[in-house]
Amino acid sequence: MEVTGLVSVPNPNPAFIQVQVAGPADLIRVTFYSPAMVKVRVLEGPGNAGPGWTTLDARGLDLPNGAWFMSAVATRENLRSAPFKSVRIFIVR
Repeated sequence: MEVTGLVSVPNPNPAFIQVQVAGPADLIRVTFYSPAMVKVRVLEGPGNAGPGWTTLDARGLDLPNGAWFMSAVATRENLRSAPFKSVRIFIVR
């Protein structure tokens, strides 16, 4: 399995994170980073995902205003995909 897409919907102020995987995955993990690339949050969701797009609920992230980065990995059994490139999201309230 491989993560092939990562988007926030909408951006700014995402309510959902959509992750595209090329094959079946037991777990999808999206990690959020500060502009200094310090890990600040992790969002995990659902087992038995893919292939295709999977939507994770991001309404509870509670990130402060600013620019953030996110990256995603998928796991299947004991294998983990390479991280998908960092994608910038914006929080403006």
